[in-house]
Amino acid sequence: MFATVHDVTALTVGFTEVKLFPHREDVAFQADTTTAVRAEHCGHGLGHWVKASMLHWPLAEHPHVEEVLTATGQPIRTCST
Repeated sequence: MFATVHDVTALTVGFTEVKLFPHREDVAFQADTTTAVRAEHCGHGLGHWVKASMLHWPLAEHPHVEEVLTATGQPIRTCST
């Protein structure tokens, strides 16, 4: 899991998760439903940032991973402004 921590409060304000499975060592899996941002921090692009940052981990730490499967645009609850 990758978390975004607020500098002042030290609270986790966003997170995303990526999964690796033994039966598909060449692929990392990440779905939009596992990316979230606390309501009071919505509207700053944190969800996009944490999801993009997550891509570096499997490629750097697991050289056998050749692709990361992810999804966006699924019906999810969005931040209200």
